[in-house]
Amino acid sequence: MSDKSLSTVLAPYADLPLAGAILSKVDEAPAFGGALEWLAQHHLPIAYYSDGQKVPEDLHEARWDALIHILQSVSAGDAVASTAHNRYHGA
Repeated sequence: MSDKSLSTVLAPYADLPLAGAILSKVDEAPAFGGALEWLAQHHLPIAYYSDGQKVPEDLHEARWDALIHILQSVSAGDAVASTAHNRYHGA
C-alpha cells in the first residue's frame, strides 16, 4: 500500500488520541515501510506485532531486535513466516 493510500485509509482516525500501534500480518506482508513511515510521521510507537492467526500466542511485544529481524527478512525476500518463533506456520 502506498503512503498516499495508507494516509487516505487512516484519515478518518486522525482525531483519535492514539498512543501506539499494532502491526498485524507481518508474516504475510511483502513490505510494510509505508506503515512504518506513517507511524514515524505521527510519532506513534509500535507496541505489538502479530505474525500468525493464533491470538494471543502470535501477538508479540514489539522489541527492536525482533522488528529489525523482520525488516531484514522482508528486505532480503525471505518469508517472515519461516522464522522459528512462528508457530502458526509450523516452522
